[in-house]
Amino acid sequence: MQHITNFILGLVFLTASCGQADNKATNKSEKQALQSSDSLQTSINLPNRDILGVWTNCATSSGGVTMTANVCKIIEFKSDNSAIITYPSQEKQVVNWTLKDDLLLIRLTGDKSAEINRTFTDSIYEARLMQDSISFDLELKTKNKDVIYYLGRQK
Repeated sequence: MQHITNFILGLVFLTASCGQADNKATNKSEKQALQSSDSLQTSINLPNRDILGVWTNCATSSGGVTMTANVCKIIEFKSDNSAIITYPSQEKQVVNWTLKDDLLLIRLTGDKSAEINRTFTDSIYEARLMQDSISFDLELKTKNKDVIYYLGRQK
């Protein structure tokens, strides 16, 4: 009787283990398919309308070292060619921008124009817009220095 009980328990355990292995294999292949489709980024042309909207700036690369912020800056590009930078402290700064042939020109405006801009260290950037299935990524690379600003937003 004890042998039969052990046999049945072993059979139940083995069946449950095989079922979980099958589920793990299925889930793993589904996850890989989802991840590979989500991670496929394509470069797209960058007309002015594509830059409009609210972006987050959570990472910056300088000299090959990428720094990630705990709290991101918010940059809203508006159709009147102004942009509002909102810092984690909720302080705001306004800049003007122009985009032509994938070159983004940033100009300071307002009362704080004499101050050093805390976000943009240069005035001319190579702009590269990438998209995947769920988001847009905008890379702004300085023309004169080795600095890249990484901006992102959901579709």
